Amino acid sequence: MLSHAPDIYARIRHRLLNLATTLDTSRHETPVPALPLWTVRDTYAHLAGNVADSLTGNVDEQGTAPWTAIHVSNRADHTLADICTEWSGNAEAFDTAMRADAKLWGNAFDLWHHEQDIRAALGEPVDRDETTVRFTIDLLVPAIAAHWPADTPSVRVVADDLDQDWQLGDGTPATTVHTNGYDLSRGLAGRRSRVQLETLGWHNPAPHLAHMPAFDFPEKDLTE
Repeated sequence: MLSHAPDIYARIRHRLLNLATTLDTSRHETPVPALPLWTVRDTYAHLAGNVADSLTGNVDEQGTAPWTAIHVSNRADHTLADICTEWSGNAEAFDTAMRADAKLWGNAFDLWHHEQDIRAALGEPVDRDETTVRFTIDLLVPAIAAHWPADTPSVRVVADDLDQDWQLGDGTPATTVHTNGYDLSRGLAGRRSRVQLETLGWHNPAPHLAHMPAFDFPEKDLTE
């Protein structure tokens, strides 16, 4: 399933490039609530910058705030069309690289979440495709589980609509949380507030809750 990452990435890139052509310039600077310092154009700048850096091997700080901030600052005077031209111009090389190197598969996870960030900001329908949602969870859960604190009981998370479950932490789960796959993926990726995660289908979120998201909780509830 995870080996489908290059195809998933290419499909989402195609959608986002098409979306960009439908936006009038006034919407390019729409704030993105999931990425509070960025606009829609800034988010596209990160996506183009991520690819450019990956192709040149500039990945030592990949995923850090300073690394992503440079993507935006280096393209501050670029139009959205300029940014999309850069991104699409690197598409063939990046697709080839992704097929050759499994270390790049995480970019498909990142791209799917940023697509939903952008679509939510613009009031556009999000992608709830079950296969893609399952892919994002399958990719992220092992990373979260690998850093699960030894003194924190494990938790079983269930996506009822996908008829699938995952475990965070080792040993017999101390509690189980039920939700849908889309909200689970968004929550694990830091796109749901602490309050939103607390209201999922479980009886005792503590002490597990703080360790569930791979990224910081947003300050405000996010909905899409």
